[in-house]
Parts: sequence; C-alpha cells; structure tokens
Amino acid sequence: MRRMPTLLTLLLSSALAAGPQSTLVDAAFIDGAEVVSGAPELADFAAALREVAAAENGNCAKSEYLIWDSQTGMDAQFQRGLKTLGYTYTPLVTDREGGYFESFKASKPGSTLVGLWADSDGTTLLGWCLLKVAQTAAPAATPTSTSRPTTMNSALDHIQRLWDSTQPPTGMFSANWHVENIIYTLRSGSPAGVRIQTNAARTALSQSGTRAVDLAFLNLLDAVAAAQLGQRPELTKLLEGISQGAYAVPLRPVSQFLQAYQLPKAAPPAVPTPAAGPGGTLVPGDYSCWLERPGPNGTRSDVPRGTLTLRTNGTYTYMGKSGTFRYNAASGVVTFTAGYFTNPTPERTSWIRHQKTAQIDIHWAYANDWSCGMNL
Repeated sequence: MRRMPTLLTLLLSSALAAGPQSTLVDAAFIDGAEVVSGAPELADFAAALREVAAAENGNCAKSEYLIWDSQTGMDAQFQRGLKTLGYTYTPLVTDREGGYFESFKASKPGSTLVGLWADSDGTTLLGWCLLKVAQTAAPAATPTSTSRPTTMNSALDHIQRLWDSTQPPTGMFSANWHVENIIYTLRSGSPAGVRIQTNAARTALSQSGTRAVDLAFLNLLDAVAAAQLGQRPELTKLLEGISQGAYAVPLRPVSQFLQAYQLPKAAPPAVPTPAAGPGGTLVPGDYSCWLERPGPNGTRSDVPRGTLTLRTNGTYTYMGKSGTFRYNAASGVVTFTAGYFTNPTPERTSWIRHQKTAQIDIHWAYANDWSCGMNL
C-alpha cells in the first residue's frame, strides 16, 4: 500500500501519528492539528485569503483552514512537504511585525494553491485554497466615462469609481488598499505626503505583481497631488506620461480637469479656532491603520496594517480576533483590556476627532507608531 505523506512532519519521527486528512492535497497534517473551516471567527482571515487569490488573478475554488500549537521550524517543514508533493513554493508577502505572517503560492502542472500562514502568540493558523484563475480583462474593458469633473472632489469621486471597477475588494495584500488611502489623504487636503504613499504602493506592487492599470492610477494620484500643491511643471510631466499610456482614454476626463485646474484664491484670515485634541464622543466604525516607519532623509515608509473596528459596546475586532476596550471621553485615552492589542499592550493609545476625520494613534514602547483613521 502506498504510504501517504504527512504535511509539516516529513522530517519528524515516522512513529508520530498523522492528523486530519487534507481536502486539497493527497496528504495528512500533524497530530494535534484541528480543522476549523467554516468557523465564524475566521471571517476576516478568510477575506484576506480571498485577497491573496485575487492578487493572483483568480479566486478560491475550494478552501481549507487549520490551527495548531506553534512549533519551531514548522513553516520550513511545511514548504518541504509541498515540494515532496511536487509543488513549487513561492512566498508573496512576508510580515514579521507581531509574529510571522506570509502569503504564498504553491504550483505544479494542473494545480495552483494560494494561502496565508499566520504564526502569533503560540498559535499557527493556515488558510489555503485551490486557485481558479479568472479571465483577464483587456485594457479596453476599463470604463471610459467621458463626463468631465468640475471640482476637485468630483475628480476624486471619478477616480474612485474607475478604480473600483478595475480592482478586487480591499485587503491587507491588495494594492487597492493603498490607493483608497491615498484618495482619503487627498480628500483630507494633505497632498504633501501623497508621494510617500504612492511610492509605498509601488513597492508593494513590485512584491505582489504589477499591472499597467495600477501604475496608471498611481501616476494619476501623483498628478492630483501636484495640482493641489500648484506644482505645474511636475503636473505637466505626469499628465504627458498618462496621455501616452494604455489607459489614456478612460483617465482623460480627470487629466483634462487637472490640466485646467487653478488653485483656489486664498480666503481672508479665519478667526482662530482651537486645534483638534483628544477626547469627546467616540465614533464607532472601521478605522484603516498604517504602521509609520521612518525612511531615509527624513521620509516615511508607511505599511498598511489592516482594519480596526470599534463598537459602542466596548468591543473591537482586529485580524480576526475580538477584544474589549475602555474609553475615557475626557482624555481621549483608549485602553485595550482583551484581544489582539493586549499582547503586547500599547504604551499609549488616544482617539482624536478632526473636522472631517477621526483618528486613533497607537504608540508602542519600542517607538513603533500606528495611525488609524476614518472619514466622518
């Protein structure tokens, strides 16, 4: 009788009993592994797996989720197990902040798998699926709306609609996540930092797979920032490049608006108002988070960190894990009492309401700052 290979334990003792049988490959997992497919707590993790599939131009035809107690070197043994089964393992995006997280692809003739490996707090969670490749749309399929925007806000609305039609839903490993946050920055009237964000998005694309449409939209967002800053030479150069690209036609209405855009005349000095500060009535909802990392020559290299959801009943959700928190409306201090943000606990967390946005600043003892925001 042919012996069935055991994923993750090919280099361990052959006396170790095999665990559950995989539904995706002809192998079994280690003893102690537990199948958790379909668990409601996996909703966010499953959404992230679908993002990995979408980034590989496909979707999950069949998925599988397992959890077990972490063991040193298990990821490397898992990769060797796949190689024994004839698969070529390719890491896609790796993140070692707060644990070890990696999206990956495993391919062999006639079969491609994509997955997420998450190792944190002594627990390993594997989610993977059989990839069904989607049909690739030709550039001409991109919407070609000819209505020309008349204001900066309508131009950003136009960009958002076009972008939504070209990308899968957002997620931690999707370029869409970057673009939506750049549009948020431009709507907030903060164009000076956009170049840092677009460069960060280009770096992420170089790791996950660049498409011509992705770069075209990033160049267009750089042009919006240049227009808002009054940088006419830079704007002209960017628009010339866009006009010569494959997406010149669908982007032309916005390009024409930017070419004619003039900075608003300075308004009379306003009566000084108190600066926004922490505290007040907490606004629940989904806050998009960034890890702020200093870069060379005083620049920043921001890294997306997913979505933190706050609720009015004092609970929150992050990375598929639920938790609780307390909020002091007088000081704006948020204190996490259970869940993801208690291991380790941030040194300081504060909530601030601005005129059009709400913001959560999370400061860790090792100078690792997060900023999470949402539109009001």
